[in-house]
Amino acid sequence: MNDARLLKVGIWSGPAMAVVTLVGAVLVGRFIPPFMEPSSAAAVVAAKYAEHATSVRIGAIVSAIGLALIAPFGAALAAQTRPAEGARPFLTYVQIASVAVASVFVVLACTIWALTAFRPGDYPPEIVRYSNDLAYFLFIFTWPPFTVWFIAIALAAFKDGERAPFPRWSGYLCLWLAVQISAGALIAFFKAGPFAYNGLFALYLPVALFFVWVVAMTFVMLRNLSGERRVTEYQTGP
Repeated sequence: MNDARLLKVGIWSGPAMAVVTLVGAVLVGRFIPPFMEPSSAAAVVAAKYAEHATSVRIGAIVSAIGLALIAPFGAALAAQTRPAEGARPFLTYVQIASVAVASVFVVLACTIWALTAFRPGDYPPEIVRYSNDLAYFLFIFTWPPFTVWFIAIALAAFKDGERAPFPRWSGYLCLWLAVQISAGALIAFFKAGPFAYNGLFALYLPVALFFVWVVAMTFVMLRNLSGERRVTEYQTGP
C-alpha cells in the first residue's frame, strides 16, 4: 500500500470513528445521553448499572474501538501539516502529542464504564457512583489536550498564503471548537444544569460540534489529497 492510500485510510478513520462511537455510546451503551443524573443517589446509579450491565459493557467495547480511531485521524492531519512547516515542524509535533494524550483519556473512560458494569451488584453503591463519575470526567475533562490539538491545527490553517495546509475557515472552526469544548472544565462545579456532565454546554454541544468538525476536516483533507494527486500527474506527464 503506497503512502497516499495509507493517508486516505487515516483520513477515513475520522468518519469511521464518528459512526462506531455513536453506535457504541448512543445506541448501545447509552452513555450519551447518560442514563442517570450527576446528582442521582448512589443506590440509583448502582441499580441503573445493574439493569444495563450487558449493554454498558458492549457499548464500552464498541466506543473504545471507535475512539481509538482518533489517533490515525490525528496522524493524517499532522501528515498534511508537516510539508507546510519546513525544518522546524513545531505544530506537527504538537498535534501528534496532544492527540495521543487525548485518545488515551477517552479510551480510558470506556475502560472505566466497562469496569463499572463488570459486577455492579458486588460493589458498594458509592463505589459504583464514583466510578461512573470518573468515566464522565475522563471523557469530558480531556478538554485541555483537545484544545491544544485544535489550536495547533488552527495555527497551521492561518499560515501565510499557499503555505497553509488547510483553508482559513477550518482554522476558525477549530478555534470555535476549542472554546466550546473548554466548557467541560465547569463539570467540576455543577451536578445539574447545562454545565453538568450531562448538560448542553458540557456534553451535547461539544460532542455534536466535534463530529461536525470531523466531517469538515475529512472533506478538507480529501480535497488536499486530490490536489496533490493532480499536481503529481501534471509533473510526471502522461
